[in-house]
Amino acid sequence: MRKLILFLVFLVGLSMVVSSYNVALDSKSIQGDMGSIFELKRPFLNKAAPLIIKKNITIATYNVLNFGSAGVGRIEYFRQIIDELDPDILIVQEMNQGGVDIFFNQVMNYENEEYEMTPFIDGPDTDNLLFYKSNKIIYRLNEQIPTESRDISAYTLSLFDKPKFDFIIYSLHLHPGQYGSNEVSRYNEVLELKEHADLLPEHSHFIILGDFNIYDDGEPVYELLMDDFLIDVYDPLDFIGYWHDHEEFSITHTQSTRDVQFGGGSYGGLDDRFDMILLSEYFNEPGGLKYLENSYYVFGNDGNHFNQAVNGGENEVVSQEIADALYYASDHLPVVAKFQYRIHMNAVEIIY
Repeated sequence: MRKLILFLVFLVGLSMVVSSYNVALDSKSIQGDMGSIFELKRPFLNKAAPLIIKKNITIATYNVLNFGSAGVGRIEYFRQIIDELDPDILIVQEMNQGGVDIFFNQVMNYENEEYEMTPFIDGPDTDNLLFYKSNKIIYRLNEQIPTESRDISAYTLSLFDKPKFDFIIYSLHLHPGQYGSNEVSRYNEVLELKEHADLLPEHSHFIILGDFNIYDDGEPVYELLMDDFLIDVYDPLDFIGYWHDHEEFSITHTQSTRDVQFGGGSYGGLDDRFDMILLSEYFNEPGGLKYLENSYYVFGNDGNHFNQAVNGGENEVVSQEIADALYYASDHLPVVAKFQYRIHMNAVEIIY
């Protein structure tokens, strides 16, 4: 009986010691409070609290200036720009059918084959095209929304790590020109987009981006975008005013990168905010995909090149090489925004 009692006391004491051990991840032994080290002969499993992993997505929109088979002379410039941007999703406007494979193979995948592209749909005038990293994004669907000018593309995508979460990117290139009938045309085009967006389920995440050709926040089409969609839309840059040819809005300007005309592009220096990224209200809420505050920017615009070429003198946000590439590649600058999502994982600590 005495031996049995001593044995039970030993077991109780041992359990108290083991319970006080500090267990370290990836350790092959356990260091106890009494200085003893015990080698475990089999894996020791300890359920840990769920891990929350944050991942970012970079989305860029870029008018590539009527890129077609004749655009091979600009390939090297686009390569430098895309290398610097490293977008997870890139949506381009003014893509011609003859330039699709060239841009895909010789720009997006010229070194590493990490990008896929959505099917190209050849509509009236130039068109949209979306490139994406297949290890981050799943492509679902492309719907074309016809307008009186150019088609608007509605791309449905999912996150690779959250395949049940869908979001839509609308890419547009609205009618150009200032005043009168030009403004009416832009308004009518966005009415077609609104008809599509208003049928989306509640809490839908959608992005409207591209070349809007809007001159100021007082245009009826901008007010339509900001005020009349069933799911509220907002402008993350939040610069309200008369953007066109006003220096106080110079940091928002996306066209023109050039001070002289060549290659069919516009010129006159940076003085217009044509290219934008607008978001549905649910990008401000937790869950799904969230806009990262203050991550919106115009790539290559340092705010010091009002009515100047982007490569004129020193550029404070990109190198001279990239400034030159932006100058020669297109008359527009890319616009970029970053987004974040969370993955919940159950972690198991394993100690051998």
